[in-house]
Amino acid sequence: MANADASLIYKQLIKGEKRKLRRVRKNLAQAEKSIAGFSLLLGLRKDGASTLNHHTILFPENYDAEFDAIFSTQLPVKKPTIYICAPDDPQMVKGEGLESWSVLVNAPHHGPDGFDWSDESFARSYANSIIDQIEARGIPVRDRLESLTIRTPADLERTMNAPGGSIYGTSSNGARAAFMRAKNRSPIKNLYCVGGSAHPGGGLPLVGMSGELVANAIGNAHNAPQR
Repeated sequence: MANADASLIYKQLIKGEKRKLRRVRKNLAQAEKSIAGFSLLLGLRKDGASTLNHHTILFPENYDAEFDAIFSTQLPVKKPTIYICAPDDPQMVKGEGLESWSVLVNAPHHGPDGFDWSDESFARSYANSIIDQIEARGIPVRDRLESLTIRTPADLERTMNAPGGSIYGTSSNGARAAFMRAKNRSPIKNLYCVGGSAHPGGGLPLVGMSGELVANAIGNAHNAPQR
């Protein structure tokens, strides 16, 4: 069972030129990458007055301009939608009186056909811009900041082998997009693909469904009862 990106599986890990493999590679090559993600991992001191819900989404004034920037000009969005995950879980922090946030914004993918995210000075500048926008909504950050980790699409590509730092595998644009994804049952016997780049798609709910489909497929292959 492989939960790596399907492009990595079929282009680098699996060798051979069988017709079925060539067809899978062709579909993956034709499929458009999904959007990438630029994220900040923040460690903050609690101030008692700025507690957020587990999920907070800050929408920009011009939502359409965000996707025009990503898909038309391949540039980082100046005023993106900002997602903040602030779990109220003591196991997610280093000590009492602290909290941890994961901040995510949509971004163009890394690479020659996208945006060059390898510039560390730009990444720091963009991170500061995101923090500025959070504070402009009345949510204090800087005076409580204990630690900051920046993860760009280039980082995601390097550490997770996600092409261009794409966070949903291939895009879901168009009626045929779903058929371009890697099937859960590989053309290679006893190899199953699971995760955001495989059927049925990216995002936690669909990745969970992907895992269930693969578990049932393996169970059926070995005459095990489905759960």
